[in-house]
Amino acid sequence: MLKKLGAPIEPVKLSEMSREQLIARIELLEERERRHVERETTLIKIGKKLKTLTKTDKKLTKLANSKALEEQLVKEVARSLRTETPLAVMMLDLDGLKKVNDTLGHDTGDKMLFAVQEVIVGRIRKEDFAAREGGDEFYILMPKTHLEGAQNVGNDIKTKLSNYLENHIAVEEDNIKNANSEDERKREEKDRDDWNALRKLLPKGISISVGIAVMDEYSHSVIDIDKIRDIGQGLRREADERMYGEKKGKKTEPETEYALF
Repeated sequence: MLKKLGAPIEPVKLSEMSREQLIARIELLEERERRHVERETTLIKIGKKLKTLTKTDKKLTKLANSKALEEQLVKEVARSLRTETPLAVMMLDLDGLKKVNDTLGHDTGDKMLFAVQEVIVGRIRKEDFAAREGGDEFYILMPKTHLEGAQNVGNDIKTKLSNYLENHIAVEEDNIKNANSEDERKREEKDRDDWNALRKLLPKGISISVGIAVMDEYSHSVIDIDKIRDIGQGLRREADERMYGEKKGKKTEPETEYALF
C-alpha cells in the first residue's frame, strides 16, 4: 500500500484490459511496425534497383548502358585531368552479329553478346568501366592506362573470344554428363547444340574489331578543362574511327577472321 502524506491510496487501475488482451495489443502494434519497416526496406531496394536498371543494359549483358557510359566518361576525363594520369577509351564492335541473327536467330545472337560481356568482365580491372552502347557495340574506359596497356587488353579479349566457342562447348558437354535431371540434361543439350551451330557458322571463332584512343599526360597542357564533355566525345570518336578502320581492313582481307594489334 502506497502512502501520500500519511493517507492510504488505492492501487491505480491502468486499464480495463486483461493481461492477455494487453499482450495481444502489444503484439499487434509490433507486427504493424515490422510490416512498416519491411515496406520501407522494400521501397528502398526497389528505388536502388530502378536506379541501376536505368544505367544498365538490363535485357542482355547487364553491363552499363549508354547513359551510364556518358556520365562515367565525364568523370574519368575529369579525373585524368586532375591527377595528370592517362585515360584509354576502347571501342569494341562484334563482327558478324547480323549474319548470326539472320542465319541462326536472335537467341543465338544474344548468346554471342553474352560471350563478349563475359570475356570483357573477366579481363578488365576493378577500376575499369565496361558498357554496351547498343546493338553490337561495347566500350571500356581504362584509367591510368597508356596505349600499350590498352592494346594488351584488346589482344587478350580477341584471343579469348576466338577460343570461347570451343571452351564453352566443352563446358556444356560436362554439364550434360553431370545433369541432375532429364529436364536439365535436355536444356544443356540444347545449349550445346546452339553453340555448335554457332561454331560451324564461325569456324575461326567469335571476332571483334577494336579501336583505342588515349588521353595521356602530354596532352593535358593543350586541353581546355572547361570542355570535359567535348574531350570525352572526342576520345570516343577517335576510338570509333580506329575501330572502323580495323573492320574495313577485315572486309578487304576476308581470309583474316581477326587481327591482333
